Amino acid sequence: MKILKFILASVFVLFVIQVLALIVFRVLVDHTSWALFLSKLEAHIVIIFTLPLASIFVFYISPGSHLIDKLHFVELKPIRLNVTLKWCFFTIFLWFINYFINNLFPMAEESFMIDSKLHVEDEISAVIILSSVCFVAPWVEELLFRGWLFKKLIFLNLNPNKVVLISALLFSSIHLQYNNLFTFLSVFSIGVFLGYVRLTTNNLSYSFLAHSTFNFISFMYLFV
Repeated sequence: MKILKFILASVFVLFVIQVLALIVFRVLVDHTSWALFLSKLEAHIVIIFTLPLASIFVFYISPGSHLIDKLHFVELKPIRLNVTLKWCFFTIFLWFINYFINNLFPMAEESFMIDSKLHVEDEISAVIILSSVCFVAPWVEELLFRGWLFKKLIFLNLNPNKVVLISALLFSSIHLQYNNLFTFLSVFSIGVFLGYVRLTTNNLSYSFLAHSTFNFISFMYLFV
């Protein structure tokens, strides 16, 4: 019962954050002359707006009276270069596995990716999309699913492997912008990998860097 409660709580927090970010975006659009330009990038700008909101929400609901206690709870710690390089290497390897599988079983390109490419009209739009995909989305998702939720489930004495699978399943289920089964399975495999990084290193910073690296490679392949 507690497992379900924490899962629903994390989904609810994400939903509230996205609604608030959307409200902020709509207010901004109504009071600027850039309405047409901003509306084309709505999905990515809303993601960017979730960064401060998600950070405030997660740190608020995390136990501890000081920021250092909350950072310790979600296991956000300093990194070491050799460990970072190791997991970045494995992340690149995972990306190529997904790439080769996708070539073996080609499917229609996701509409979300097509729309994103069409909206890259200049340097500003490219920076906005790059920031949302490669930094903000990984930060919010890691902080919520492999930070707060991961630690809550571990505290329930749940098998760590089950925690990895639960967080990966929830992580893949929120990517509603994708349509085909292969993409869902691909996102799920990435979620399992990121959960394993988090579990093995006991440090959220490494799963965030791995997540950002994977998204950055995908971004460069898609747009360059």
